[in-house]
Amino acid sequence: MVLKRFGVLGIIFKTAADFKEPQFLILHRKLNWSGWELLKGGIEEGESEDTALRREIFEESGLRDIEIIKHLDTSMIYWDRARKIQNELSIFLVKADSNAVVSFLNNTAEEHDGFEWVSAAEAIKRLKFSDTKRLIRFAVEELKLHRS
Repeated sequence: MVLKRFGVLGIIFKTAADFKEPQFLILHRKLNWSGWELLKGGIEEGESEDTALRREIFEESGLRDIEIIKHLDTSMIYWDRARKIQNELSIFLVKADSNAVVSFLNNTAEEHDGFEWVSAAEAIKRLKFSDTKRLIRFAVEELKLHRS
């Protein structure tokens, strides 16, 4: 029997007049493996997906001033080698304030040691896993629909 864990993944972006296109938040992971990823985490017992997403965003990035734009019609499933468990993530498109300041002060697990706000093309280049690259492409298409 495969153990499963359910979680959330936030594709966090911000826009501003001085950006040509949305900037996406990518985090540099250092715990269990090294590379760039999107913000994600587990749903705790009794939590809704929205509550878990807001908690994970605050814990991993310090961001509070966010708007959940959409629960995307896609998911991500991956095997967590460290925990020996299958993770199934619900995916959300999340808008951060244009002046958002990222902080790792609330990340007691010390999962990340860096972050960057980057274009979709740059995120796709840097993200370690093909599934997260796919999610950035999906988010870009959703943003085009959201603006029209």
